Amino acid sequence: MDHIILATLRPTVANCRGLYRRSTLSRKKPALTRIARSPFPALTVVSLTLLAALSIPADAQPLKAAIFPFEFIDAGALTPGNAPPPQAEAGRLALINGLLKDRLAASGAYEPIDLSSKAEDIAKAPALEDCQRCAEEIARAAGAEIAVVGYVQKVSNLILNINIRISNAQSGQMLAAGSADIRGNTDESWTRGVEWLVKNRLLAKPQP
Repeated sequence: MDHIILATLRPTVANCRGLYRRSTLSRKKPALTRIARSPFPALTVVSLTLLAALSIPADAQPLKAAIFPFEFIDAGALTPGNAPPPQAEAGRLALINGLLKDRLAASGAYEPIDLSSKAEDIAKAPALEDCQRCAEEIARAAGAEIAVVGYVQKVSNLILNINIRISNAQSGQMLAAGSADIRGNTDESWTRGVEWLVKNRLLAKPQP
């Protein structure tokens, strides 16, 4: 897309001559006048977006976030209940959990905390995809302000669904949530699903 924009903006010889003739007739007009009438309004939108991003206070403190391990639901399993995921899926759950932590930390809005001391509480708790309150209680006990719960639902090796919720551990207010359907049970499809959720749902607007 960047190459297309650059190619479009590259002036031709004829255009340069035209701009030169017009500039000699109206030297008193400020150069910014011509820029403001640019036929590329999308560039203005991009500029405003960048300015908004740069306006975030530099001293804003990230919120301490308890990012819980992703849970796994195999909707097509013959045995009901939350059985341990197969080895391949277990590896991908760890993969996207690390990815989610990295992306949220890189945003500057969140500071993931270590939950290793709460491993026993997490194991004893009900499935967190059905109990955000349980996650919030553990998050508070761990000293976190935010609870982040994610789970993957597998319908088949072709169809899966990734869900992530972010809530205020103190008030229970839901701050952000998203769900993404993915095609294919591979490392690439899982990571692309999480990347999309982070960009388009979890960090799409400022969080309190």
